[in-house]
Amino acid sequence: KGSMPRLRPLQQRQSDYSLDIDPASRRNLELFTTQSGQAKGSLFALINRAVTAAGTRRLREWLAQPFANVGPIEDRLAAVSTLVEDSGLRQDLRAALQQVPDMERALTRLSLGRGGPRDIQAVLTGLDGAQAMVDRLVSTLSKRLLPPMLDECLADLGQPDALFPDLRAALVDEPPSFARDGGFIAPGHHAELDRLRALRDDAKGLIAGLQSKYAAQTEIQSLKIKHNNVLGYFIDVSAVNADKMPQGPDSGFIHRQTLANAMRFTTVELNELEAEIRSAAEKALGLELSLFTQMVEEKLQAQQIALANGTAPEDDDAEFDEDGNPIDDGNQNSSNASSVGDCVQANIAACNQQFGAQNCLAWSKVRKLSVSDFGVTLPPAWGCR
Repeated sequence: KGSMPRLRPLQQRQSDYSLDIDPASRRNLELFTTQSGQAKGSLFALINRAVTAAGTRRLREWLAQPFANVGPIEDRLAAVSTLVEDSGLRQDLRAALQQVPDMERALTRLSLGRGGPRDIQAVLTGLDGAQAMVDRLVSTLSKRLLPPMLDECLADLGQPDALFPDLRAALVDEPPSFARDGGFIAPGHHAELDRLRALRDDAKGLIAGLQSKYAAQTEIQSLKIKHNNVLGYFIDVSAVNADKMPQGPDSGFIHRQTLANAMRFTTVELNELEAEIRSAAEKALGLELSLFTQMVEEKLQAQQIALANGTAPEDDDAEFDEDGNPIDDGNQNSSNASSVGDCVQANIAACNQQFGAQNCLAWSKVRKLSVSDFGVTLPPAWGCR
């Protein structure tokens, strides 16, 4: 029985937001396939230069439902013009995107209970790529304004490197594809798992240590701990040294077998160690699977999933006025608590002097976060973010 798929909240769109193209028109326009049914030669095949699976899907969505309003079209053209003119920015962003795996697919697999450690690793790798894009956009922003569409992308990205710090520390660098294979939790992350792995991987060392302990306790240097399929682990003492073995119920040594040339004993400690060694591998894998389930349910299924998709969860306690501006409750700093409009008014003179009134107006509409969220220092006119 599978889990429910990961569904995003419904978003209401105005009827004139995009242009609906019927299937027949799509075929005639050869948006995705030619008249002969081939993808090669279509408009999509011609213009698709996306370097990620998500980018390819988004471009296909844009072609299927193009904007119907001038405003969004101009915003998109402004973003395209910026990237065409600034080849360094374009190349850096493409290089960062090339390192981003299909995060949406990984998140869907995890939400359905079909994902593995590599899907978590894919999410983390994608966030690293997102952080590289944030750093590059912020670097550009420190020199000049970004077009509104790129500015909104920067605001939506937030701080990717702040997400899932515990997951980053928990996973090994190259996890297996399937959780059932085990070995994906990094050493040192979970003490009990480390102990079980030590039992599984270092059984000979643990037995040798116990043998040295018993040899010193009985002063029989020839004492050995051996193993066979009938008795399991046992203490082997030659017949010559059998009299030196402690006797009685309080000695801790339990007689198991007498042979012509040797006597065999065991202890409660040796029996317990043997049982742990036998079940260590199974217990280690079971614990790892439990930790994997916990990672997915408690980390990736929470609000941070929305952050990984570029949509930050809203503060349930935040209050807004009728214009959508946050109301100052007196507990936050003035940069965050005041509305964007108030902040721009405080810095409007410097902004107008440096960039011009029209640029400042367009820029101020998309500022949503404070500068401190990105950990950078910008000129005073850029404090309304």
